[in-house]
Order: sequence, then C-alpha cells, then structure tokens
Amino acid sequence: RQTKPAYLSLYETLRDEILSGIRPCGSRLPSRRVMARDRGVSAVTVDHSYELLCEEGYTESRPKSGFFVIYREE
Repeated sequence: RQTKPAYLSLYETLRDEILSGIRPCGSRLPSRRVMARDRGVSAVTVDHSYELLCEEGYTESRPKSGFFVIYREE
C-alpha cells in the first residue's frame, strides 16, 4: 500500500488545525524554514503544502509577511 506524500500529510494536518480553530482566522503560519525544521520535512515539502492551502482557500500569501489563515467558519 502506498503512503501519502509528505506535503499532503502536512497539508491535511494544517487544514485540520485551521478547521478545528487551533489556527484561527488571521493567524500567521510559521515560516517555511521553521515549519520544515519543526516537522522534519524539507522546505520544498512545506512550499507545496502552503501552496495547496492557498489554492483551497484556507490561507493567503502576503508578500514579505508570510502566510495567513483566511478561512472562517460559515
């Protein structure tokens, strides 16, 4: 059986944290370097995860500021 790619696992973890309110709307995600270090993955893996979160409407990228949660419960 095939295991999930690391970026997908990280994406799902972060998405669940956003949906459960652990990471509320307006909060900033850790920098890619910090997230990579803390989760034991590469910066490229974090990049993919953050891009997916943006595409799915959970976060947005703000130039020179980082990634912020924009998801709000309906």
